[in-house]
Amino acid sequence: MKFALENGLWVCGTPVDPPPLVAVLEVSGAILEWTVDEPAPAPRITLTDADAADWLWRVVGEDAHVRLVEAVANAVGSVDVPIDLDAMSPLRRLALGHWMRRWWPASAREGITALPSAVLDAELALLSVAVEEFLDQDAFDADLDALLRGLADLSEPLLSDPRVAELATACSELPVAAPEPGTVPRWRADYALVAGSDGRADPGVIASGTASVSWTSVPPGVFDAGEDTVTWSVGTRIGPNGAPGRVIGRVQTVLADPTATHPLAAGIAVHLRSGAVVGVAELDAGGSAGLSLDLAESTAWNHDWVATEVHVGVGGGESRAVRERVRRFVRSRLAAPPADAFLAELLAAEDDY
Repeated sequence: MKFALENGLWVCGTPVDPPPLVAVLEVSGAILEWTVDEPAPAPRITLTDADAADWLWRVVGEDAHVRLVEAVANAVGSVDVPIDLDAMSPLRRLALGHWMRRWWPASAREGITALPSAVLDAELALLSVAVEEFLDQDAFDADLDALLRGLADLSEPLLSDPRVAELATACSELPVAAPEPGTVPRWRADYALVAGSDGRADPGVIASGTASVSWTSVPPGVFDAGEDTVTWSVGTRIGPNGAPGRVIGRVQTVLADPTATHPLAAGIAVHLRSGAVVGVAELDAGGSAGLSLDLAESTAWNHDWVATEVHVGVGGGESRAVRERVRRFVRSRLAAPPADAFLAELLAAEDDY
């Protein structure tokens, strides 16, 4: 592989796909990136501070490291380097684990079980300690206290599994103040319920439809990660004393736990657009919003609502095809767990049977 200057930074490796398909790990003086569903174990490496990346010799060898340091100092040329894939393997696994914390597509509708997050976090804490010589201790990825906080939420059923009990014991021996495992179960979805509307239109509804939540536009773990989990409708509300009603829009999302509200849902922006008709509002903690639409009832009845778009959150978001690609990757790991599977994945796969 070759390190070369790109836009003022020294970069090695092929470009990776954008979120939610990229696993990222911040290490001392560099950013490591992998496309999650591609087999290539070598990452794309971007040096942010070559002097701080004192671990690099472990990956490229001492000779190549010296040549690279000289090239960086002179800001010219390129450097061919070998990559020790064995040294990279635990870093790739750590990056994948952090990707799962953010992008695991738990969905009752899609049949993808949520990971036990406290178990995954505990595994990442142990793995972080094992590769601590690579990590920037001030980086988010190396925050052991945050990773171990979930131990207090491990439920008795989980702790009765000897694999989880062994994991909790190993975490208690780490050089940080790990909380004692408790008996309060962490919030998670009840997959025995089928989320969503019953499909019956309310009186006064002029038009209705469905949309999907873009994962890159919203916080993780708030919404069901399936498709068509947003229902919208446009209707009328009769005014006092039978006065002409206002035209309003309603949007309802499916939360990851359809039986409970979620504090992070409150305040998330919702945009409804249908041609020149635009409505903007914010979700409440139950994942719903009402939108005031500035048009007369007669105009609303004559409007073509077929091309209506509803967007939840900020930014443009990823495509439906990208989300399905992530689901295929996750389902393949659940169906046939690889050698580097996390215990959290194994527990999710077993819970699916």
